[in-house]
Amino acid sequence: MKKKYYTYQMSCSFQMQYTFSQDELVKASEGDENDFEPSDGSLINLQNEMREYLSKKWSVSDVEIDAEFDSLLGVIEGNERI
Repeated sequence: MKKKYYTYQMSCSFQMQYTFSQDELVKASEGDENDFEPSDGSLINLQNEMREYLSKKWSVSDVEIDAEFDSLLGVIEGNERI
């Protein structure tokens, strides 16, 4: 007898760490003059990158990414993204 397989639309939530270059940041709309956050364009690029990566193995319909200036973990100087 063959097994039956059931496919569900699922919502997943997780947090991740990502390093943006200074060219991908804009001055934060809140906070002080030294607060920066990822630009809308850089978040859209990351969403597309994540969607493409996840779609290699799963059917992905939507990826939403958001980051605020107060989510900053640290600043690193160097020649390459970590």
